[in-house]
Amino acid sequence: MNHCDANDAVYRDAARNPGILDVIESLVGPDIKLESEQLFMKPPGGIEKTYHQDGPYFSLDPISFVSAWIAMDDVTEANGCLRVIAGSHLLGPVPHSDVWMVGERRDMKIPERLLDRSREVSIVMTAGSVSFHHSLVMHASGPNRSTHSRRGLAVHYISSKSRWTGEPGKKPAYKLLRGQEYAGCV
Repeated sequence: MNHCDANDAVYRDAARNPGILDVIESLVGPDIKLESEQLFMKPPGGIEKTYHQDGPYFSLDPISFVSAWIAMDDVTEANGCLRVIAGSHLLGPVPHSDVWMVGERRDMKIPERLLDRSREVSIVMTAGSVSFHHSLVMHASGPNRSTHSRRGLAVHYISSKSRWTGEPGKKPAYKLLRGQEYAGCV
């Protein structure tokens, strides 16, 4: 589910949590906008999400932003925790050139040859915990092999100095959460 903050105060408040914004400020600077929120729900039997980077899916320059992933349930290896390739954000955007079929829907993933599995880290969390990851870190999540759901809220934060690179008429109205606006930027 996308843009949860537009419809529910609980999600609006989560995106504006001062503790989270303090961490975001330390990573992207004092001028912060909300790019989007996504609610991920992986029920028992839910499938994996293959390795990818978030940045290339967003029409921003630079494609450097930070996501806060808020665990709504305990997140374990069994229920499909996030896995990251530590330090992979330093490589910049990589090709998402291998096809991954999700039922009838065609998606793309990072080729296995580009993944340094020796640097793979599982992000196991308790409900209410928050992890932060850069938009270019390679990450995936496993299938849910447990009897418990794995729900999480991903809040994507950008610098208000970022620039929109998509079609002019499709630029979202990013909400300023902290700091100031800049002319010609998002």
